[in-house]
Amino acid sequence: GFFNRFAFNRLAFLAMQFAWLYAYENAWISLPFFDAPLNDAAYYSLATLLLWSVMLICVLFSGLHWWRTMQSFSASVFISLIMLLVIDRFSATLAHFDALLSGLFLVWIWHLLRDSHRMAYLDDLTQLHGRRALNEKLLALPKRYVIAMVDVDHFKKFNDTYGHNMGDLVLQSVAKVLSQVSNGGKVFRYGGEEFTLVFTHKNLPQVQATLEDLKEAIEATQIWV
Repeated sequence: GFFNRFAFNRLAFLAMQFAWLYAYENAWISLPFFDAPLNDAAYYSLATLLLWSVMLICVLFSGLHWWRTMQSFSASVFISLIMLLVIDRFSATLAHFDALLSGLFLVWIWHLLRDSHRMAYLDDLTQLHGRRALNEKLLALPKRYVIAMVDVDHFKKFNDTYGHNMGDLVLQSVAKVLSQVSNGGKVFRYGGEEFTLVFTHKNLPQVQATLEDLKEAIEATQIWV
Protein backbone atom coordinates (compact mmCIF):
# COMPACT_ATOMS: atom_id res chain seq x y z
CA GLY A 1 0.00 0.00 0.00
CA PHE A 2 0.89 3.67 -0.25
CA PHE A 3 -0.07 4.73 3.26
CA ASN A 4 2.91 3.47 5.22
CA ARG A 5 6.36 4.74 6.09
CA PHE A 6 8.10 2.55 3.50
CA ALA A 7 6.11 4.04 0.64
CA PHE A 8 6.64 7.52 2.07
CA ASN A 9 10.40 6.95 2.23
CA ARG A 10 10.49 5.84 -1.40
CA LEU A 11 8.42 8.81 -2.57
CA ALA A 12 10.57 11.20 -0.52
CA PHE A 13 13.71 9.71 -2.06
CA LEU A 14 12.34 10.14 -5.60
CA ALA A 15 11.27 13.70 -4.80
CA MET A 16 14.74 14.46 -3.45
CA GLN A 17 16.38 13.16 -6.65
CA PHE A 18 14.00 15.17 -8.84
CA ALA A 19 14.62 18.35 -6.81
CA TRP A 20 18.39 17.86 -6.99
CA LEU A 21 18.36 17.34 -10.77
CA TYR A 22 16.05 20.32 -11.30
CA ALA A 23 18.27 22.55 -9.15
CA TYR A 24 21.41 21.36 -10.94
CA GLU A 25 19.85 21.87 -14.39
CA ASN A 26 18.84 25.43 -13.48
CA ALA A 27 22.31 26.19 -12.06
CA TRP A 28 20.96 26.78 -8.56
CA ILE A 29 23.75 24.52 -7.37
CA SER A 30 27.09 23.80 -9.03
CA LEU A 31 29.82 21.25 -8.69
CA PRO A 32 32.91 23.03 -10.04
CA PHE A 33 35.24 20.13 -9.30
CA PHE A 34 33.57 18.20 -12.14
CA ASP A 35 34.71 20.90 -14.58
CA ALA A 36 38.35 20.88 -13.46
CA PRO A 37 40.73 19.43 -16.09
CA LEU A 38 42.30 16.23 -14.88
CA ASN A 39 45.77 17.23 -16.10
CA ASP A 40 45.83 20.69 -14.51
CA ALA A 41 47.10 20.58 -10.92
CA ALA A 42 46.20 24.25 -10.39
CA TYR A 43 42.51 23.41 -10.23
CA TYR A 44 42.90 20.90 -7.43
CA SER A 45 42.29 21.87 -3.84
CA LEU A 46 41.81 19.81 -0.70
CA ALA A 47 38.03 19.95 -1.11
CA THR A 48 38.26 18.81 -4.73
CA LEU A 49 40.52 15.91 -3.84
CA LEU A 50 38.17 14.86 -1.03
CA LEU A 51 35.15 14.96 -3.34
CA TRP A 52 36.92 12.89 -6.00
CA SER A 53 38.02 10.46 -3.28
CA VAL A 54 34.41 10.03 -2.18
CA MET A 55 33.37 9.41 -5.80
CA LEU A 56 36.08 6.80 -6.35
CA ILE A 57 35.33 5.09 -3.02
CA CYS A 58 31.66 4.82 -4.03
CA VAL A 59 32.68 3.25 -7.34
CA LEU A 60 35.05 0.85 -5.56
CA PHE A 61 32.53 -0.28 -2.96
CA SER A 62 29.74 -0.69 -5.52
CA GLY A 63 32.10 -2.82 -7.63
CA LEU A 64 33.07 -4.97 -4.63
CA HIS A 65 29.42 -5.39 -3.65
CA TRP A 66 28.55 -6.52 -7.17
CA TRP A 67 31.52 -8.92 -7.19
CA ARG A 68 30.41 -10.52 -3.90
CA THR A 69 26.65 -10.69 -4.53
CA MET A 70 26.44 -10.93 -8.34
CA GLN A 71 23.09 -9.14 -8.17
CA SER A 72 21.72 -7.35 -11.20
CA PHE A 73 20.94 -4.25 -9.10
CA SER A 74 24.53 -4.04 -7.84
CA ALA A 75 25.81 -4.48 -11.39
CA SER A 76 23.49 -1.73 -12.64
CA VAL A 77 24.63 0.71 -9.94
CA PHE A 78 28.30 -0.05 -10.62
CA ILE A 79 27.94 0.34 -14.40
CA SER A 80 25.90 3.53 -13.92
CA LEU A 81 28.59 5.16 -11.79
CA ILE A 82 31.27 4.25 -14.33
CA MET A 83 29.21 5.52 -17.26
CA LEU A 84 28.32 8.77 -15.50
CA LEU A 85 32.01 9.45 -14.94
CA VAL A 86 32.71 8.61 -18.58
CA ILE A 87 29.88 10.87 -19.72
CA ASP A 88 31.21 13.76 -17.66
CA ARG A 89 34.88 13.40 -18.56
CA PHE A 90 35.03 11.89 -22.05
CA SER A 91 31.81 12.65 -23.97
CA ALA A 92 33.14 15.11 -26.53
CA THR A 93 30.03 15.59 -28.66
CA LEU A 94 26.28 15.55 -28.23
CA ALA A 95 26.15 12.25 -30.13
CA HIS A 96 28.53 10.66 -27.63
CA PHE A 97 26.43 12.02 -24.77
CA ASP A 98 23.19 10.63 -26.25
CA ALA A 99 24.77 7.24 -26.97
CA LEU A 100 26.11 6.86 -23.44
CA LEU A 101 22.81 7.92 -21.85
CA SER A 102 20.96 5.45 -24.10
CA GLY A 103 23.33 2.71 -22.97
CA LEU A 104 22.71 3.66 -19.34
CA PHE A 105 18.97 3.47 -19.95
CA LEU A 106 19.32 0.01 -21.51
CA VAL A 107 21.33 -1.18 -18.48
CA TRP A 108 18.42 -0.37 -16.16
CA ILE A 109 15.91 -1.90 -18.58
CA TRP A 110 18.02 -5.08 -18.43
CA HIS A 111 17.97 -4.93 -14.62
CA LEU A 112 14.17 -4.58 -14.53
CA LEU A 113 13.67 -7.49 -16.93
CA ARG A 114 16.12 -9.69 -15.02
CA ASP A 115 14.57 -8.81 -11.67
CA SER A 116 11.06 -9.45 -13.00
CA HIS A 117 12.19 -12.84 -14.28
CA ARG A 118 13.73 -13.66 -10.91
CA MET A 119 10.56 -12.74 -9.02
CA ALA A 120 8.42 -14.81 -11.40
CA TYR A 121 10.58 -17.94 -11.58
CA LEU A 122 12.69 -18.13 -8.40
CA ASP A 123 11.50 -19.03 -4.93
CA ASP A 124 12.49 -16.30 -2.45
CA LEU A 125 13.17 -18.61 0.48
CA THR A 126 15.25 -21.32 -1.18
CA GLN A 127 16.43 -19.48 -4.33
CA LEU A 128 15.41 -22.54 -6.36
CA HIS A 129 13.27 -22.43 -9.46
CA GLY A 130 9.62 -22.39 -8.49
CA ARG A 131 6.33 -23.87 -9.67
CA ARG A 132 6.05 -21.64 -12.74
CA ALA A 133 9.49 -22.74 -13.97
CA LEU A 134 8.56 -26.39 -13.30
CA ASN A 135 5.37 -26.08 -15.35
CA GLU A 136 7.35 -24.73 -18.31
CA LYS A 137 9.91 -27.53 -17.90
CA LEU A 138 7.17 -30.15 -17.98
CA LEU A 139 5.82 -28.77 -21.25
CA ALA A 140 9.17 -29.41 -22.95
CA LEU A 141 10.00 -32.88 -21.64
CA PRO A 142 11.51 -35.39 -24.10
CA LYS A 143 10.28 -38.97 -24.46
CA ARG A 144 12.57 -40.28 -21.71
CA TYR A 145 12.61 -38.59 -18.33
CA VAL A 146 12.42 -39.24 -14.61
CA ILE A 147 10.53 -37.09 -12.10
CA ALA A 148 11.27 -37.50 -8.38
CA MET A 149 9.08 -35.88 -5.72
CA VAL A 150 10.93 -35.02 -2.50
CA ASP A 151 8.96 -34.50 0.70
CA VAL A 152 10.44 -33.57 4.11
CA ASP A 153 9.06 -36.03 6.66
CA HIS A 154 7.34 -34.74 9.81
CA PHE A 155 7.87 -31.13 8.75
CA LYS A 156 4.63 -29.85 10.29
CA LYS A 157 5.51 -31.41 13.64
CA PHE A 158 8.99 -29.87 13.43
CA ASN A 159 7.46 -26.46 12.71
CA ASP A 160 5.06 -26.75 15.62
CA THR A 161 7.88 -27.77 17.98
CA TYR A 162 10.71 -25.42 16.98
CA GLY A 163 8.93 -22.58 15.17
CA HIS A 164 8.64 -21.41 11.59
CA ASN A 165 12.02 -19.71 11.54
CA MET A 166 13.71 -23.04 12.20
CA GLY A 167 11.45 -24.60 9.60
CA ASP A 168 12.68 -22.08 7.05
CA LEU A 169 16.28 -23.00 7.90
CA VAL A 170 15.45 -26.65 7.32
CA LEU A 171 13.96 -25.90 3.90
CA GLN A 172 16.96 -23.78 2.95
CA SER A 173 19.34 -26.55 4.02
CA VAL A 174 17.43 -29.20 2.08
CA ALA A 175 17.31 -26.91 -0.96
CA LYS A 176 21.07 -26.34 -0.76
CA VAL A 177 21.73 -30.08 -0.81
CA LEU A 178 19.25 -30.71 -3.63
CA SER A 179 20.76 -27.90 -5.72
CA GLN A 180 23.98 -29.93 -5.88
CA VAL A 181 22.23 -32.75 -7.74
CA SER A 182 24.35 -34.37 -10.42
CA ASN A 183 23.56 -36.64 -13.37
CA GLY A 184 21.85 -33.84 -15.30
CA GLY A 185 19.06 -33.31 -12.76
CA LYS A 186 17.31 -30.03 -12.12
CA VAL A 187 15.58 -29.16 -8.86
CA PHE A 188 12.44 -27.10 -8.32
CA ARG A 189 10.49 -26.10 -5.22
CA TYR A 190 7.03 -27.55 -5.73
CA GLY A 191 5.49 -25.91 -2.69
CA GLY A 192 5.70 -26.05 1.10
CA GLU A 193 8.14 -28.80 2.07
CA GLU A 194 7.89 -30.50 -1.33
CA PHE A 195 10.55 -30.38 -4.04
CA THR A 196 10.72 -31.84 -7.54
CA LEU A 197 13.73 -33.28 -9.33
CA VAL A 198 13.58 -33.63 -13.12
CA PHE A 199 16.05 -35.77 -15.06
CA THR A 200 15.75 -35.55 -18.84
CA HIS A 201 16.91 -38.32 -21.20
CA LYS A 202 17.24 -40.70 -18.22
CA ASN A 203 15.46 -43.79 -16.95
CA LEU A 204 14.92 -44.85 -13.35
CA PRO A 205 17.93 -47.20 -12.95
CA GLN A 206 20.23 -44.41 -14.17
CA VAL A 207 19.18 -41.98 -11.43
CA GLN A 208 18.51 -44.27 -8.44
CA ALA A 209 22.07 -43.98 -7.13
CA THR A 210 21.93 -40.19 -7.46
CA LEU A 211 18.68 -40.03 -5.50
CA GLU A 212 20.07 -42.29 -2.77
CA ASP A 213 23.14 -40.06 -2.47
CA LEU A 214 20.92 -37.00 -2.10
CA LYS A 215 18.82 -38.69 0.58
CA GLU A 216 21.91 -39.65 2.56
CA ALA A 217 23.35 -36.14 2.22
CA ILE A 218 20.12 -34.62 3.55
CA GLU A 219 20.06 -37.09 6.45
CA ALA A 220 23.62 -36.10 7.36
CA THR A 221 22.95 -32.36 7.21
CA GLN A 222 23.20 -30.46 10.50
CA ILE A 223 21.69 -27.06 11.20
CA TRP A 224 23.51 -24.62 13.46
CA VAL A 225 21.82 -21.54 14.90
